Amino acid sequence: TFTVAAYNIENWLLMDRDGKPDQPKPASEKEAVFAVVAKVRPDVLSVEEMGGTNELAELITGLRTHGVDFPYHEWIQGGDTNRHVSLLSRFPIVGRFSRTDYTYLLNGKPARIERGILDVNIQVNDHYAFRAVVAHLKSKRNGEAGDQAVMRLEEAKLLRAHVGKVLKNDPQLNLIVMGDFNDTPESEPIR
Repeated sequence: TFTVAAYNIENWLLMDRDGKPDQPKPASEKEAVFAVVAKVRPDVLSVEEMGGTNELAELITGLRTHGVDFPYHEWIQGGDTNRHVSLLSRFPIVGRFSRTDYTYLLNGKPARIERGILDVNIQVNDHYAFRAVVAHLKSKRNGEAGDQAVMRLEEAKLLRAHVGKVLKNDPQLNLIVMGDFNDTPESEPIR
């Protein structure tokens, strides 16, 4: 057996904080993330709202100092240049299929999926592997880009189409779809 977890680590990136630009996530908030992950001790962890690769390295190093080592990882650059999805794993990543180029129409214009769809094969042992698909759908916060609910629904459709293609190619595939979908079970994007 092994443990898989998804965790929105809430803006582990440089951003405006308290009216100051390019501020890192506060140390106390980082320590809280380390403590949660150290308590859960997942073997595979999807991470939403990750900053750049430097912040990812900081997270991996910090977790290692708290007794949780993830020698394998994946990070993708989607349409959102600040917030990314990542995956950390104790097991080798043996295939990479992530997509950041999916688009949909928003107000008659093409819009790119904000954070992309992270998609990897993970080899747990000689007898078991699985495919992990990670998404972070558009938030419910107001934004300049357009109707957030419409954006989230369109991103959910792209995710569903991606998963459909994966399963069409291998209906018996061990597959997990995880992340932060920013909606409730009865909502249209989740359905």
